[in-house]
Amino acid sequence: MDRCDLEKLKSCYHADGYDDHGFFAGNAHEFAEYVIPQSERGYTEGLMPII
Repeated sequence: MDRCDLEKLKSCYHADGYDDHGFFAGNAHEFAEYVIPQSERGYTEGLMPII
């Protein structure tokens, strides 16, 4: 996801996959389409794992 590669992120999910991150819950491919522009704009709070 850090490379902002939409097609690569979509390839991690089945076409009918479901993803729930709290701020987004729905089709995984729609999540990818939502989150990549957020990452490109530099908004990553809540998107990266906390170690």
